[in-house]
Amino acid sequence: AALKGQKIKPLVWGCAGAAVVGTLLLEAGSSEPPNMGDVWAILSAAAFAAQLFRTEVLTTALPSSSSLPLMAVSMAVIAGITAAVAGISDWQDAASTADAIGNMAEGVADVLAAGHPVGAPHASGLLAAGELAFTAFLSTALALLLELVALKDVNATEAALVYSMEPLIGASLSCLLLGER
Repeated sequence: AALKGQKIKPLVWGCAGAAVVGTLLLEAGSSEPPNMGDVWAILSAAAFAAQLFRTEVLTTALPSSSSLPLMAVSMAVIAGITAAVAGISDWQDAASTADAIGNMAEGVADVLAAGHPVGAPHASGLLAAGELAFTAFLSTALALLLELVALKDVNATEAALVYSMEPLIGASLSCLLLGER
């Protein structure tokens, strides 16, 4: 955003610096040297930052009725990139992944075709389909749609500050609601 000429508030720069220091502290505290997982985490954060900035640019330039189509395009791009990365990094497991997806779909189709309550043979496939639907529609598509609507009124740098609170809020809620330490 700064490279595009946006004025960034000193508080945002301070928070960005604190996030970098926090990440370095997490990494420095590890007994293992940096690995490929660290690289993927950094690339993921960079891609998310670019997506957030580009989304802000698009949502302010497009009419408000474009949120749903823009969300659909974003989801398609995310799905394509994810499939490509998964295919490249785990190409040996591609067949087992395809089998798992086929088994899940077969279980759901059997339950729907039989028109009876879920029995033990179909429960795992139906559960997996439900988990997939929850992840796809609620925690991904709905969250992205709400982000697109919000970015019409909030700039990307301020939204990034809110997103940077996610680990803290998640850890706090898991401690309060689930008793996790």
